[in-house]
Amino acid sequence: MSFNSRISQIHTYPLPIFERDNGRLTFFESFATSNTSFKRIFFIEGPSGLNRGAHAHRICQQLIFCSHGSIRLTFKDGQNENMISLKSLELGIFVPSGIWVELYFEQDSSVTVLADHAYSEDDYIRNWDEFIEFKGGH
Repeated sequence: MSFNSRISQIHTYPLPIFERDNGRLTFFESFATSNTSFKRIFFIEGPSGLNRGAHAHRICQQLIFCSHGSIRLTFKDGQNENMISLKSLELGIFVPSGIWVELYFEQDSSVTVLADHAYSEDDYIRNWDEFIEFKGGH
């Protein structure tokens, strides 16, 4: 459990983009850029103005991509806050466990998330006060 995770542990991964007349190819190779083994992938689609997230994970780490559109991610570690905007497949954002994440869809968008654990409701911290307690009361 990473209750000591900090904003500084969030990493961005620029994604290579190959554009040709017949389309655009973007990819992520986890073996080359991350020590994390992913076990689950899920997708979120939503309209402009949608808010998602507003939770942290006790043990699960995630890699977040904006597959289409534009989203704004806010990260909080109980002491610090950081915001990153993602546009269609330009970056992947690695989020360690123990970080509160909020997503805001700046336009109609799709998000792809790779997670290193299978889904477990027990892993989620959905209440801010509980999150602060998890982080040691900071």
